[in-house]
Amino acid sequence: MSTTGPQIVERVYRRLGDNPNAPIIDPVQVHDVVNQCVREIASPMRLGVGQYWVDSILTVGAGDRDYTFPTTLAGVANIEYDQVVSLRYNGTFLPLKRISRDELDAGRALGATATGRQASYALWQGPDQVVNLQFKGFPTQTEALDALISVVPEDWEDGATNPPTIPFSKRAQDALVLLTAAKVGAPSSQDKLDALRLDQKTFQRWEADAERILAEERLRVIGLKMTHGPRNFAWVAGWVL
Repeated sequence: MSTTGPQIVERVYRRLGDNPNAPIIDPVQVHDVVNQCVREIASPMRLGVGQYWVDSILTVGAGDRDYTFPTTLAGVANIEYDQVVSLRYNGTFLPLKRISRDELDAGRALGATATGRQASYALWQGPDQVVNLQFKGFPTQTEALDALISVVPEDWEDGATNPPTIPFSKRAQDALVLLTAAKVGAPSSQDKLDALRLDQKTFQRWEADAERILAEERLRVIGLKMTHGPRNFAWVAGWVL
């Protein structure tokens, strides 16, 4: 049961008792704190649900320099990974260098179509969150690539028509809402707090509740990884239900 940034913002406003159409708390502040809290909760020090090495995520073949990353991994469908942090050749662990699309396009325009094992690549993401891989030249043999990916978006743009998914469980989403509401509410002026009929003790209670939920979810994530294996992406499917 994944969610998105705008859905979390809506829930934060409900928690605060604020009207998003005529907000007392600045929407830009709420947006920024949601991004901050997503990164914090997903970090290794919290739930550890951020980055994974996925073995043989795709296979490159002779004569083809354009590829699309799969959106189904280990039986988990509709996977979004805004970040492909690193790529390497499977087996040899030889890393590939990431270059910009401008550099790739310039190389192709100059006829950079050398064949052989490719040492660099460029990525671009479509509006449907699908990640595309391109080489300057053409591989000459079939080889699998491993990818270090991040399934949790580092950021989402306010007003995005197709915001990336936040793959958190229901309880982790609840903690995200509580933590965000506490962090945006606590620094507010007394006039804003009076208008919302809130006080600092309420924010302290929300943050404490969020910490309790996250501690329980951390144990759940650890158990799922031990059951499925940390390199088996299938544990994510069980967690987000």
